[in-house]
Amino acid sequence: MPVMDASPHLDPPHSAERIVQATRDYYGLDQDRPDRLLHRAERSDPKFRLTLLSAYHHAHPGALSASRVHELDEARARLAAYAAVRDRLAQVVPGLSPVKGLAISACYPAPLLRHQGDLDLHVPDEAGLWRAAQALISDGWQHTDLAVRQVDHAPAHLLTFYRPHGDDLARPLYVELTDVAWLGDGRRSMPRRTLPATAAADGAAREGLPADDVVTSLLFLCLEGLERALGLRDAVDTWLLAVRLTAEDRALLTELIDRLGLHDGYRRMVAAAGRAGLLADGGLLPGAPRPRRRRPTLRRPDIAVLNWLQWAGFYRGPSRLRSAVWERLSMRIDAPTAFRGGMWAFGIPAEALGDHARTPALGDTPPALQETAVLRGRRRLSTPLGDFLLVSGPRVPAGILDAA
Repeated sequence: MPVMDASPHLDPPHSAERIVQATRDYYGLDQDRPDRLLHRAERSDPKFRLTLLSAYHHAHPGALSASRVHELDEARARLAAYAAVRDRLAQVVPGLSPVKGLAISACYPAPLLRHQGDLDLHVPDEAGLWRAAQALISDGWQHTDLAVRQVDHAPAHLLTFYRPHGDDLARPLYVELTDVAWLGDGRRSMPRRTLPATAAADGAAREGLPADDVVTSLLFLCLEGLERALGLRDAVDTWLLAVRLTAEDRALLTELIDRLGLHDGYRRMVAAAGRAGLLADGGLLPGAPRPRRRRPTLRRPDIAVLNWLQWAGFYRGPSRLRSAVWERLSMRIDAPTAFRGGMWAFGIPAEALGDHARTPALGDTPPALQETAVLRGRRRLSTPLGDFLLVSGPRVPAGILDAA
């Protein structure tokens, strides 16, 4: 994709000063009180702290203390560690690609930095998912979570891994692997195994992620807008991505927003950038498309209620009333039924319940299980990483413990 490298918005000195000024404007701070910038950002948008520190350090050399500079050095080391993991797994699984964090960070002009809590990676198929997972384990990563849901009539997996980083006080590194291109939020934007067919640079249509990482990253920011309130970091992300869009990219972005049901998230993303004064450099983003009506998915009434309760638990926070309703309904529906109804099911390692019937060592995985996970019985999922008992929520039914 042609990238507007000559744009002043991508020039590091211009970008750094623009971010500092946008922070002042966003929070209504005085020009002569630079000390208040960081404190306000830390309180209102902690994930923006790193970007502001790097921008201020570049715009005003020598103004930061040695401890702040050391913090920037540690952040660069963390990003380098994540990039090394990505490169290592890309050698094991062709077609593996980062989404969200590392992909957006690549659009930040050096030496500006972006906070990254974990590394989100998409693999093109289930076989690649298990190969990447086993490569992480062989490198000393610990598998912590497994989630599975049905997408396009086949299981879609989400695996989480953990590894300490640096000294005991440093934040650990986390990697999330998934074999579905678009998880969606489960209600307004439904999950997809691949994104809709898009036109590549040579004009040939292909399935999968768009050819342009900038368009893909903006789509994920729109999805974030459906899930939570957007802040200043999201506004800066939007700006640094949007200045790279060509006319063809804008048309593609509009088309995919419509197909993926991201109209509300898109408007919130643009509004966040507007509040920061970062859309005043010329119409960087296309106008919001009008949403189309989508037919509601037909489900059993109890599954429909549980599906909504699970979604609300993810995106609306805890509620005693919802928890009480969830507890009464979830005990009547087993995890595979919930899974077929479009809900997430979560895996408890069988060995954690005292069941060691099939927990293979890394090099002893049966060939038949090298590429796929197999649902055995009502709740048991056999994978190349071991056996898991599936539950649909945070409370484990007593029947699972009895059976184990």
